[in-house]
Amino acid sequence: MTQEITISNATNSDLTKISELLTEMYGETRNTSDLEQHWEKYFNNNPNRTILVAHDSTAQNSIVGMLIINLVYKLPRIEARIDEVMVSEKARGKGIGTLLMEHAYAWSSEQNATIIEFTSRPSRVAANKLYQKLGYELRETNVYQIRI
Repeated sequence: MTQEITISNATNSDLTKISELLTEMYGETRNTSDLEQHWEKYFNNNPNRTILVAHDSTAQNSIVGMLIINLVYKLPRIEARIDEVMVSEKARGKGIGTLLMEHAYAWSSEQNATIIEFTSRPSRVAANKLYQKLGYELRETNVYQIRI
């Protein structure tokens, strides 16, 4: 059976499968009720952000990839910020990352964003090659954070 991948905006019914993917990526179990609360507060019916999910119909329609994209309003433009790009280890190398990024580009364009930004660790060699292949340019910058 050939792999059938579809990309869609996540719904509340996807949270259990998203939780499984997050557990695979981070190595720690995610509490689904916490995800549901976060979903309701920040994502459900919010036109400024979405979670894109990749469904594999040959694997009981399981979620094999995801990314989060948010709009950032600046003067005088709108930018899109991508976070949490993930593809399940068992599904890597099959074009799922490309599909997710293409859908993120289309969604951002529909929202009138003029720039898409994201970060990626240098150690993620394959992912960084993909982003450059898709036309994203590496820019020199410093990323700062503080835990609150």
